[in-house]
Formats: sequence, C-alpha cells, structure tokens
Amino acid sequence: MRTNRANTRTQKSNNIGKSVMVVILSALMVLIGVTTLFLDETFAESKPEIGADSAFVVSASTGQTVYRLHTDRKLSPGGFTKIMAAMVVLDRMHDRAELRNRITVTRDVASKGKLFKKGDQITVRDLLAAMLVADSDEAAVALAVYSAENVPAFVEAMNTKAQELELENTHYTTVTGKYDTLQYTTTEDMGYLVQAAFKYSLIEKYLTTEACTTTAVGKTASKTLRHSDTFRYSGLVATKAVESGTSKHSVNSFAYAEQDGMKLISVIFGTAAKEKDAQQKQLLDYSYGKVARHAVRKAGAKVGKIKIRHGASTRVPVYTKSKAYAYVPKEGSDSLIRTQTIIYDKLEAPVKAGTKAGELQVYVADELTGTVDLVVKEDVKTGWFPSYLYISNGLTILIAAVLLCLLYFVLRIRRIRRRKRLLAERRRKQKIREIALREYEIEEDRKRRNWTYR
Repeated sequence: MRTNRANTRTQKSNNIGKSVMVVILSALMVLIGVTTLFLDETFAESKPEIGADSAFVVSASTGQTVYRLHTDRKLSPGGFTKIMAAMVVLDRMHDRAELRNRITVTRDVASKGKLFKKGDQITVRDLLAAMLVADSDEAAVALAVYSAENVPAFVEAMNTKAQELELENTHYTTVTGKYDTLQYTTTEDMGYLVQAAFKYSLIEKYLTTEACTTTAVGKTASKTLRHSDTFRYSGLVATKAVESGTSKHSVNSFAYAEQDGMKLISVIFGTAAKEKDAQQKQLLDYSYGKVARHAVRKAGAKVGKIKIRHGASTRVPVYTKSKAYAYVPKEGSDSLIRTQTIIYDKLEAPVKAGTKAGELQVYVADELTGTVDLVVKEDVKTGWFPSYLYISNGLTILIAAVLLCLLYFVLRIRRIRRRKRLLAERRRKQKIREIALREYEIEEDRKRRNWTYR
C-alpha cells in the first residue's frame, strides 16, 4: 500500500512538472512571437514608404545598394537622357579645345525651345551648360547633330555607351527625353549613370553649380542659367529634377550628398513634384541612419604588383585609388567584412599614371557590396626588345653590364695567358741562344788551341 501511494505521489509530481513546463514553453513561444512581430513592425516603420513609382539609393563610394523600391520597373527617364548625352559628346571630342568651337543654331534646333534663336552661334561649352543646367532641348539637339551629324546616329552612340556602363535596363530613342514607349531606364541604372557622370569634371561642374552664364553671338543676349531644383540637405553636392515625361505633375529627381566621407546617390522616379523634396530627405535620412561606415583600406595603399608587357619597367606597384569602405548595419560586426584583391594579369606599355590595374572588392556577409579601383602611380614607357620577355630596361642594362664584365675577364685571362706563352717562348729562345753561344765559344776556344777532340 505504501509503495502504491508513493508511486501515485510521484506520478502526480511528474504530471505537475510537465504542466508547468508546457505553460513556460507556451509563454516563451508567445513572447518570441510578439517580439518578432514588434521587431518586424519597427523595421517596417523605419524603412521609408514613399509614394513614387520607383526609388533607389546607392553608395557612390562603393556601389553598395542601401535602399530599393520597385527598381525592376522600366520607366521614362525624362530629361535625364541629357546626362548621358553630355557624356557621349565629351567622349567623342578630339580634345578639350573643341569646347570653344561655335555651333550655329538652325531653324529646326531653335524650334525645340525658347533659349536660343535661329542664327545664334554658341560654343560647345555653353551648349553643355544649357543642356545640364537649364535642361535645354535645343542645346541637346544641336550637340547631337554637331557630334554625330544627325540625331539617330547620336542616339545609337548613347545606347552603346549604356552598354559599356552595363546599364542593362536602359534604352534611348531621343536625345531630349521626350516620352516614347520604347525609351526607358530604371532608378537603379540611373543611380549608376549619375555615379559615372560625376567622373567627368565638366559634367560635375554644371550639375553642382547654382548658376552659370551663356553667351551667344547673334540675336540672343547673354543669359544666366539657374538650376530650378529647390531641394536642400546637409552635405548636398548636387540635385536635379526633371519632368518624367508621363505627366506635367510627375517628376524624376536625383540627389547626391556626402556626409563624413560617405557619398550617397538617391534617385526617385514618378513622384509628385510637391512631394519629392520630402521624399528625398526621407531616403537620405534613412540611408545615413541605416548603416555604419567601416574603413577597410586607406587611399594610396600598396596592394601588390602588376606585370607590364613591353615596358621599360616590367613590374610596378599597384595602389588603391580611393578609400575602401564597408557599410554594415549598425548592429552588425566587423567580422562580416572581408576583401579580395584582383589584379589584372598584365598591362601593355606604354602605361600612364592612374591606369586601372584591377580592383579591391569589399564583401559584407559574403555579398559583394562595393569595389575600389586599383591603379598604377607611375608612367611606364615602351621598353627595349627584351621587354617582350618581361625583361625591364634596367635589368637589360644589368645583364649587359654583367656580360661585358664576363667578356672583359675572359679577354683579360686570354691576354694574360698569351703574354705568359709569349714570355715562355721568349725565354726558351733566349736559352737556346745562350746554349748556342756557349757551344760556339767552346768551339772557337778549341780551334785556337788546336784541339781536335771534343
């Protein structure tokens, strides 16, 4: 009986323990679910939800994507086609002296806008300013005809440039940005286009200037052009808004800002003109607050060497062109960051200082988030014939010097040996003469004494 009661008490204790564990586990699951829901809601609230067709934010320093909204949508680029047009015009110039060339405004060009009149003569530089600052359609058409003789050929060059920049979701049919169902781009492609455009000093100048003056020889007086965009932000480098082409009240805009060395490009397509400033601020505030910047490699850091074929020097150091950063969520760890150095197999001489020789890739959690160009810092002239075998001019001189030294020593040894042989031969002949002289003297002495025997 006692044993049965004891077993009964043990079973009741086990049942109570199991019930308590079930309650505790249930409470934990509910708590985890609530916490997860709270975190999800908090994250969702922290990420801007803007009323635009598409938006994209990218780090101009590393190429890392910070924010995206419907970036797969192919939309009308509007007047942003003119940024690509400016790049193509500059690419096709023989030299910067062409910027002073004057272009005569034709009737067709003048009909595209009100900035210039038929017969006006405007420099290429001023037309670029009018196109980038005032979004001038007549400047865009005049430059296209000047650069490629006709607009269709110039548009084809724009599409070729887009392919070179790997803008896979971009296609142009006009130089002005006038709406066309076959003309499209994405906010992601636009972000990378702006990043590439800022590598052109003249484009950077006109996209960042508040105002500039154009001078025409003809009927049009000098004009002061001003950017119409009103957006302002701490560290703002450049901003521009253009009509999207789909509606007078719909605009496309980009903002380029830099804070504490962190450069961001924010692109918004298809938003209401009166809302775009607030939306740009939302995106930049979110992007600067979302990530922490980690310096991975300083600018000018030596990372290796590259071979130079047919160069006066056949191996030269390679350096980082700019600082390398990794942008990690603020709760992330430095251990998520790694880099990979990729140096080209070789470059062909002659090579100019600043030539790209590879790239430093930055990974966060094994995802490629940005790259920094690797460059050479010195000019390398074409080398002598042995440089085809990667033997530098300096090494060629050294090898030649060694061979000359060896040749000198060989000739020197041969000369010494020859002198020794000649000296030995001279001594041998001298000895023979001495022996012959003694014998002659002995013979003469015998004759004087009338000796008949030897």
